[in-house]
Amino acid sequence: DHAQYELAMLDFEAASYQQVQIRLAAMKNLDLVSALQVQLDLLAARTSAVLRERDAAESSYLAALSLARSSQLLDLEQEVLFYLIAFYGREDVAGEPNLEMEKCLPYYDAFFQKFADSAYAPQVASVAMPALKLAGELQRGIDTLQLVLQSASSASKEAGVRNAARTLIWAKIDSGIKLSELKLEFEAHPPSRFALVQWFALAEVYAAGLEQAHLTWGRKLRYDAILRSIYAELSLRAKTVELPAYIDLALADWYLTDENFPHLARGHFESALESELIGQRMLASLGLAKSLRISATLPDLQHAQRILSELLERTQDDMPLLEKSMCESIEVLSQLESWDILTERAKSYLIENKFDYQRSRVWYLLAKSYDLRGLSEDAMANYSRVFAGYTRVLAVSAPSVARL
Repeated sequence: DHAQYELAMLDFEAASYQQVQIRLAAMKNLDLVSALQVQLDLLAARTSAVLRERDAAESSYLAALSLARSSQLLDLEQEVLFYLIAFYGREDVAGEPNLEMEKCLPYYDAFFQKFADSAYAPQVASVAMPALKLAGELQRGIDTLQLVLQSASSASKEAGVRNAARTLIWAKIDSGIKLSELKLEFEAHPPSRFALVQWFALAEVYAAGLEQAHLTWGRKLRYDAILRSIYAELSLRAKTVELPAYIDLALADWYLTDENFPHLARGHFESALESELIGQRMLASLGLAKSLRISATLPDLQHAQRILSELLERTQDDMPLLEKSMCESIEVLSQLESWDILTERAKSYLIENKFDYQRSRVWYLLAKSYDLRGLSEDAMANYSRVFAGYTRVLAVSAPSVARL
């Protein structure tokens, strides 16, 4: 029975929702232990919700919650409550405003009466914010979310914290507080994990403002300057505080802007390797390899190659991460002058996988790998391809035409 549930979960993760429903239907009349029945009802609800079968989803959520409560399955009860609150609290349903958002609020209250320290608390406090705003209880939502974030930060939790901190900043803006006022408020706080979580959320809100196309050029320059100052302040305050992995990763990437300060970036990538979240650890490994590659000493390049070899084995099911890992490994191979291995990896990247990230650069390095091995015909064909396809990318088209 557990095996069938695990198969159904794999189908759900693969977005094979009709197959999930077929598997669940086959298990419907089995005499199952309560914990497994709650899990099946929850999966049925989530599947129906994705398929926009809201009545069926609601029925399954409520059945899962009722059984979890009557069986005193506390871990499952808080999980079901989170998904039920998110289900009711959606701002839009099938492209239309959700007129029933406030149905989530009794469950929100029940959650925080019983599970205020739950790992789901940051997410619950976030997803219910639109419903609280609609009900005229925005300040209550802000106060609850702030307490939840303080607790999560004190306990060094990561799950849901980044989104919750962003939600808190936007909610404070909705309540009438200006970004400039928040910045002044945060500047007065002594360094702490909670303070830096808020600092970084403020940076993300400024970054969102910077990306808005309707901003005037002068205002974009102002936002960019403020964003840089926030990162600079964050980097100073971070020296005495243990950071969540996502902030370590962002600071490390900031240090690598224009490939500057790889040694400073390396420390943050190494800290992020300790994250409780596997996705963060994988990104940290990729970033560490990049910082080692930029340092460009032979031991650092060899270390980067070892990291990337392991990543390439572990990221086969994560195509975006595989793409960037392959691209970084091709850069490392070029600096190590391992042209024969680079040729095969570049062909796999461009032809087998058809990846797009830094595609012009990879085509150029493929041409160069043929060139430096004396394979002139293949080299010229690929230099011509680069020049014809990426004329405006001068970093690759100029050296290519120079070889033609």
